[in-house]
Amino acid sequence: MRDYANLIRLLVESGNGLDALNVLTQMLCKGGKLSRVSELMTNMEMKGIGLNLLTYKIMINGLLSKGEIIKAFCLLNKVLDNCSCLRILNVEEIRLKLYLS
Repeated sequence: MRDYANLIRLLVESGNGLDALNVLTQMLCKGGKLSRVSELMTNMEMKGIGLNLLTYKIMINGLLSKGEIIKAFCLLNKVLDNCSCLRILNVEEIRLKLYLS
């Protein structure tokens, strides 16, 4: 995890951190490493680096793909409570997946 954190730190300092975080989040989710993604997101938030809706969308989709419906729902609620612009999230698609699972 330290390697990921160091990579993100370097990219943040260069001004590309959030884009890199999203790519890394996507890769980790596809690899089934959701706990690492969760750690990484928490780390970023603790360092004051705000996550964007795309980051949350990637994580929610990763959770849904692994059958982690409750965790996906909790994260979606966090996003809905804290974000004013939801254009990037396809909320209806997420709700449909939640209901069908």
